[in-house]
Amino acid sequence: MNRNKHTLRQRRGTWLFAEVGVSVVILFMLIGGLALAQSANAKANSMLLVRQRCIAAAQAQLDSIGATGQALSKEDIARLWPGVQVEVSISDGTDQWKGLKLATVHAVSPSGGGTVRVELSRYYDQWHGRDAHASQGHPAPAFASSVSVSVSSSSSSSLMQQKEKEEETATTGETPVRRMGKMPMPHNGDVAIGGQP
Repeated sequence: MNRNKHTLRQRRGTWLFAEVGVSVVILFMLIGGLALAQSANAKANSMLLVRQRCIAAAQAQLDSIGATGQALSKEDIARLWPGVQVEVSISDGTDQWKGLKLATVHAVSPSGGGTVRVELSRYYDQWHGRDAHASQGHPAPAFASSVSVSVSSSSSSSLMQQKEKEEETATTGETPVRRMGKMPMPHNGDVAIGGQP
């Protein structure tokens, strides 16, 4: 009788120990999963913040070129957007954009274990800026603007390894521009590039 009671108590103790052990393992797995999720979320937020800074720096360069005809200095870029490197290239427009200047801005910044790269481009009248058109009584021309964003990473995280590319059409002033094929076209009756309706 006593032997049976002792065996029963031993079995209960063994089951209790096993249940506690399994519970502790599950608890640590949940804590580890939450920590990984929080880390991935922090990396994603950091990447998005860096991406927004790159877009803001590149957009500011295009706006500066459109308003003053000159790009912002490297000192201004470093002061306003620390860690963002910006390169500006200007080329002649081709085909239907002949006679215009194409300004392309590349903004690069490190993010976590990877790099965020942003490319923005816009066409400008090569002789007059927007202010010159407006001062002569002409409506401001609509500029074709495109955005390309990519994220590359050497991290092992799948979230940081994925490459993201976006293409979108932006608006300048009050005149919307839409993409039709490879050429942005004005809406019905809107002002086209160069101030021609």
